[in-house]
Amino acid sequence: MKKIFILCTLVIASFCAFAQPDNYVFTVSKNIPYQNLVSPTIVTTQGWDDFDATIPLGFNFKFMGDSTNTLFFESNDINVGTDLQFNTTANTSNPFHAISWFYDLEDRYNYDSTKSSSVGYKTDVVNAKNVTKIEWNNVGFWDDTLHVDTANVQLWIYEENNALEYRIGNSSRADITSIIQDPNTYGFKGPMFAFIKNLVLSTPSADNVYYPSNINTPTMDSTDIMTMFTNPSSIGIDSFPNANTLMRWAPAVTNGVHAVSLNDHISVYPTLFASTFSINFKAKNNYQLSVFDINGRFLFTQKLAKSSEKIDMSNYATGNYILMLNNDSEKIIYQITKE
Repeated sequence: MKKIFILCTLVIASFCAFAQPDNYVFTVSKNIPYQNLVSPTIVTTQGWDDFDATIPLGFNFKFMGDSTNTLFFESNDINVGTDLQFNTTANTSNPFHAISWFYDLEDRYNYDSTKSSSVGYKTDVVNAKNVTKIEWNNVGFWDDTLHVDTANVQLWIYEENNALEYRIGNSSRADITSIIQDPNTYGFKGPMFAFIKNLVLSTPSADNVYYPSNINTPTMDSTDIMTMFTNPSSIGIDSFPNANTLMRWAPAVTNGVHAVSLNDHISVYPTLFASTFSINFKAKNNYQLSVFDINGRFLFTQKLAKSSEKIDMSNYATGNYILMLNNDSEKIIYQITKE
């Protein structure tokens, strides 16, 4: 019955197809150690299923053209324990975003009193900026009739650059994987991490559902809600993310025309180029450059070891491209234009 309610509610809204959230870059990192939060604020009670809760961020978070300083779990909406909204449905003047990983969750205590599950949050300070971390700890699945599966997942939201990350912990999925792919229930290709923009259930919406379709070669895709409903086998990730997988969405920095400093020791020029551009370093570096097209599709990677590196993109079409520079301690994302 819960499943019918969810799908019927979703179908009220209408979406148009689009590529991916504008100016966002989707990346996947593996073998990133997962650690449970220490002393989080718990927002669920023993025996929970669907629930209401408020997550204060302590800062203004901007995503897909909207912003909020508070996220909401709301049980009377499409929430099944995974959706985080930018607003409550009661406040129709500011339609909400839903951030979901699209499982119907519950407390494992409901079928085994020796086990328990919780949803909680904690805000840490990194480089004088807040990072709010939301954790689904040892959660069970309402659809798992064998009661053998569990999941550990965190969502990190960054004040510094308006990025967000899903971090995957140890999870078992013997039954839930087949349930996700069962056409009589979800019928998805695989797990569904989704961003739904401006979903207003009482009136049609012209916005989109965005989701990663591949995590081995990081790819974002989108669909309209009717395709998601009538052809779900084409929707979702192609494989279940393993433990210690990190999926990240970060906005690209808007480019200038000549040169730009990405931080105190890295500069890029020209940012509007014909065939090549250069990356300069004031200090020894061990960065790796990855280049993506504007839809987030990976193009190539290159190690950067010199104080000045020239990047040749003469074989690529004109248009906007995303640069990602990363080393052991930081990740920088920037947009550049080939004319």
